Amino acid sequence: MKYLKVGVSGPYVNTERVGYFEVSDDFDPEGKDETEANGYVEDEINNYVESWCQVVDVEDVPEGERP
Repeated sequence: MKYLKVGVSGPYVNTERVGYFEVSDDFDPEGKDETEANGYVEDEINNYVESWCQVVDVEDVPEGERP
């Protein structure tokens, strides 16, 4: 048994989080197990950051940020 270490950092000082996930001895995060490894990364990101979405009127979007 081994562990996959996943690190997530933010844009601010001291905003790093590390998670560990139990994996098989032959786990290859850059090869055959890449999809599974990416899932662990996504899980750690989702546990680390707060996100939300909201529908707003066009007036609420600054002109320089409008698509």
